[in-house]
Amino acid sequence: MLRASNKMKEKLTFITDNMSSQNTWRLLMAKPILDDGLWEIIEPILPKKKRRFRYPGRKPVPDRNALTGILFVLKTGIGWEDLPKEMGCGCGMTCWRRLRDWQKDGVWIIIITVL
Repeated sequence: MLRASNKMKEKLTFITDNMSSQNTWRLLMAKPILDDGLWEIIEPILPKKKRRFRYPGRKPVPDRNALTGILFVLKTGIGWEDLPKEMGCGCGMTCWRRLRDWQKDGVWIIIITVL
């Protein structure tokens, strides 16, 4: 079992204490699930949804964050309700609904053919 030295623990504690929890989560993740190059290919394919003018409600989770959450759940096999909020992907139900809507709109077929 590997053990971190005291100096390393102090540095990590200093870094994590001075960052928000969302940035800490990103720092500790091994590599990004959705890199910029892949996002540039996928972004124009995703349907744009306009918000209602009257009673618009809260702002929706950005598509990139939702897609990251979807990929994280599918890659790790965790349940939708177990998706960590620190990732900035919204709750698992938000990602699940986006997955359902994109499936209904045929987005996944287009993404697969483009890739």
